Amino acid sequence: MHCLIACAPGLTPGPRLTRLLTQWSRLSTEVGGEAEALYTPFERVVAHLRGVPEPSPAGWLASERGLHGQGPWAVLSPLHLELDAQQAHAHALPALSSEDAHALLAVIAPLFTEGAGWRLEPLGQGEFLVGHAQLADLRVASLERIQHRALTPWLPQERWLRRLQNEIQMSLHQHPINQSRIERGDQAIHSLWMWGVSPEVGSPAPLPPEARLWVDPCPGDELDAGPIAELESAWRAGQTVQLTLAGGARAHSWIPGSAWRRGLARLGWPQRPATWAQSQVEALEVHNP
Repeated sequence: MHCLIACAPGLTPGPRLTRLLTQWSRLSTEVGGEAEALYTPFERVVAHLRGVPEPSPAGWLASERGLHGQGPWAVLSPLHLELDAQQAHAHALPALSSEDAHALLAVIAPLFTEGAGWRLEPLGQGEFLVGHAQLADLRVASLERIQHRALTPWLPQERWLRRLQNEIQMSLHQHPINQSRIERGDQAIHSLWMWGVSPEVGSPAPLPPEARLWVDPCPGDELDAGPIAELESAWRAGQTVQLTLAGGARAHSWIPGSAWRRGLARLGWPQRPATWAQSQVEALEVHNP
C-alpha cells in the first residue's frame, strides 16, 4: 500500500503518525521545493504514480470526453476573490448548482466563440474545457496551487489572457447570477481561472492498485484514525507499504525502518523525539532558498 496524504499547513501529527515518522526511514527523493512550481506537490506525485512527469488535467478531461486529436485544451474554473488593502486572494468555489452553471455559461459563451477559434465544452458544476491554438505554449498555475494565496504572483503575462480575464470579470460584475448567490449566502463568482493546459489529448495510466489518496487535508487525529491506521494495519499484515506526505512546498516519502531499528524500538532504545516528527511535517511547507 502506498498512502499519499495532502497535509494542511500547521498540521500537528497524532500519536500514530508521530510513531511512524520517528521510526520509519525517509527516502532521499522528494517532489517539489520550487516556489514557482505550477502544480502542488500532491498533484505532481499523483502524476508520477500515473507514469507521467507532470499533470495534464485538461488533456485527461478531453480524452474522457472523446475529444481526441483536438488539443490544446485548458480548464476554466470559477473563482471568488477576497480583497485586502493590497491585493486579491483566490478561493476556488464549491460545485455550482445546475442553474448557476447554466447562467455562467451564458455569461462567458460570447467570449469564447468558434469564430474567434475557441471551443467551449461544459464539464458540469461550473467548470469548462476551452480549446484554442494559442493555448499550446501557455504555462499557468493550477487551481489548487493558487488556492487561498495572493493572486498577483501567479497572474499570467500574456496580454491576450489578461484582457480575456478582465472581460470575464466585467461581465460578472453586478450580474444577476451573483446577486442571487449573495442573497442565498453563497460567495460571488468574480472571475474564472484558466489552468491545467495540455498541448495534447491523452489518457494517463491508471493509478496503481496499491495507491490510496487522501485528498482533503484534515487534523492529525482524523489522519490517525483513517489512513494512518489503515497503513499501519497493512504493514503489520506483511504488506509492502509507503507513506507520502505532500505539503504546500514539497512531498516526502517514508518506508518502514530497518530490522535493527525496529528491534531497538522494541527494546526501548531511545528513539527520535516527537518534536522531530513535527519538524518533518513543517519541512513540507518550506520552499528552496
